[in-house]
Amino acid sequence: MYGPLADALVGVAAAAVSLAGCAVLDLGAGTGVAGRAALAAGARRVVSADLAAGMLRHCGAALHPVAADAEALPFGAGSFDVVLAAF
Repeated sequence: MYGPLADALVGVAAAAVSLAGCAVLDLGAGTGVAGRAALAAGARRVVSADLAAGMLRHCGAALHPVAADAEALPFGAGSFDVVLAAF
């Protein structure tokens, strides 16, 4: 059910910001839809973080999946240029 909606949202995520050369955190990544859009838009690195570790299995290694709570992220300040969150 979510697949067609996710596909429609990819354009929104990719158009939101210029990602060329950016380190991107895809927060609440789920299956990595926004993260894949970020890579396609030129991000140099994408980390996909989600509380549901099972969802991250669908991200693939290129999206550097990390199981993490958005309220207690394991990243230092300044680790990312851009933070994305899908709808």
